[in-house]
Amino acid sequence: MDINFDIPEKNVWWRPNYWPYTNQIIFKQIESFKNLFLKAKEDTEFQKELNRLSLYYHTNFIYECLKGEKNINDDELEINNVERIIECGSRSSKIEVKIQNLYRAIFYLFPDPFFPSLEIKGFTTDLAKKLHEIIGYELWDNSGVYRKLHAKPSKEDYEYAEPHLIEEKLESLFENTRFLLEKYSGIHERIKIGALFFTMFLDIHPFSNGNGRISRLLLSFILSNTCVVPIGLYYSQDSRETYLKCLRESRLTFSHTYSPLALSAFILESALKNLI
Repeated sequence: MDINFDIPEKNVWWRPNYWPYTNQIIFKQIESFKNLFLKAKEDTEFQKELNRLSLYYHTNFIYECLKGEKNINDDELEINNVERIIECGSRSSKIEVKIQNLYRAIFYLFPDPFFPSLEIKGFTTDLAKKLHEIIGYELWDNSGVYRKLHAKPSKEDYEYAEPHLIEEKLESLFENTRFLLEKYSGIHERIKIGALFFTMFLDIHPFSNGNGRISRLLLSFILSNTCVVPIGLYYSQDSRETYLKCLRESRLTFSHTYSPLALSAFILESALKNLI
């Protein structure tokens, strides 16, 4: 895994002509928020609000996942309804089961979304399988099991990893990522590690369903020491199309290596939006 690349900040094609942030400004804002928040967590009165604030971040992430995967339309389910479903524990429809399962997965991984101390040694294929089991509960018969059939992206002349190669490729990906996580803890490097892991995981596409949700949760694990997590990647239909184009660009190179340049900028931007 090669993170010897720069996160683009000029001529980023989806941004407006006037973009007030350099990468360094974003890094500093994220670091400043972390320092202020960790200090605030020591305040007794502020601690009383942490559960509500955690629910706010969890709800936003779930809502963005549902919209991004086209499980709901903008006028079909409002974010307040997602929070209500979480709080009442309802599982009377498929969409409610998806919401409850995703909430359970988030809470399993990030009971505290504000800079949790997660052990790098826990970043394994077993974690990916466990998250898939939680997300697929009462939805899929093959939860936590690698796919056994060939798969490809919709409307693309491109195939994901062959089924018999999934286990080997995934073990290698997690091992290499753990090595990089042990070596680098700063926001700059973690964004690049996260972008590279994200595109490689989705290129392997280990499960028959739910790869997008799993990859976003694992990306948030990588960024959890520096950013508020989980981090949503979709904020509108336009941002979904931007994300998909960044993802395609990250795996389409003449040298057949991964090059998540635009994707790393998109993830950094998403981490910033998660604060404001």
